[in-house]
Amino acid sequence: MLIALVLVPVVFLLLFVYILGGPIGAGLGAAGRGAPYVDFLVPGILMMTVAAGYPSTAINVHTDRSGGIFDRFRAMAVGRGALLTGHVGAGVLRTFVIGVVVVGVALIVGFRPHASVAGWFAVAGVVTAFAFALAWLSTALGLVAKTVAGANSATLPIQFLLPFLSSAFVPAESVPAGCAG
Repeated sequence: MLIALVLVPVVFLLLFVYILGGPIGAGLGAAGRGAPYVDFLVPGILMMTVAAGYPSTAINVHTDRSGGIFDRFRAMAVGRGALLTGHVGAGVLRTFVIGVVVVGVALIVGFRPHASVAGWFAVAGVVTAFAFALAWLSTALGLVAKTVAGANSATLPIQFLLPFLSSAFVPAESVPAGCAG
């Protein structure tokens, strides 16, 4: 599963940079602000990477709840939220590792950020906060899901719909007026 979580954002990055980046970047005109398309694309891919990691958290929480792990921990001297907090912590850590890999690949394909060290810490803070929020949301979805498929399906809008409806791939001002939210 970890390989798939790394592979999907890397494939999207390569797809949008090498196959779709030329036509999309050229079509942006003034909205692209003269920067290479990869510099615009990487922050969106990074947020997509964060969102893509959370079906596994929802599935794992549901599996633990329905498989009796929660009941076993209730019989032990463990805090009530320890198991859920562990899932959240693991999800945030997994997202951080995958994000580092994605940024590494982005640097290889031409991403040239102009952020200072403080700026990079700010980016890490925003990404961590987003990952933390999505981890708790997917944990809640995993708790209320009736099946594993339901836990997975409940996270699909977060994983796919939000990035494609956002300005992750093209600036909002380049979208026709009737389509911009």
